Amino acid sequence: MTPAPTELAALVAWAIRAAKARAHVKGLPADGAEDAALQAVFAALRTHDPAGAPLAAHVRRRVRGALLDLARAVERRGGREVLLDDLEEPIGPGIEHDEEGLGRVAGVEAPIVGSPEASLLRREQQTALDREVDKLPRADRHLYVLRHRKGLAWDAIAAATGLAARTARLHDKRIRDHLTATLRARDEAG
Repeated sequence: MTPAPTELAALVAWAIRAAKARAHVKGLPADGAEDAALQAVFAALRTHDPAGAPLAAHVRRRVRGALLDLARAVERRGGREVLLDDLEEPIGPGIEHDEEGLGRVAGVEAPIVGSPEASLLRREQQTALDREVDKLPRADRHLYVLRHRKGLAWDAIAAATGLAARTARLHDKRIRDHLTATLRARDEAG
């Protein structure tokens, strides 16, 4: 059963408001929170059982869960030594480093990259990470790319891989732990 357009519009509007509020309170990326909320709405519409809970309750539960997952993921990333999925840094032409070593682009007030040494280190880490990701088995590599390069939500990854969302999260944790340990060992050896 398809919801009425007004009901659907109200649910989407609520999801966006909830995402903006959670992003503001928890310091989450606003675009990421809105994307997670909207993907949760669409997943809830696909999985809603008319004989079960009302659609609005199902959507709200899925959106809250997606926003909690996002908050946990951001919190987890903040404590890692090697930021596996945050290594890519926009470095382009026109960047000059000032006397403090901060990268700046003409006409932009705030520094956009760190020191030349920090930029080089991040590029080396990204290259090492890319090599390790390429060595993963195909299914693991596919899951890693969907989550950490394309930024898909767990529901979308579950649909793309055929795994349950919980199983995909467990596999992702195993993959990240493996990559972190491998990169840490590389750094200690080198």
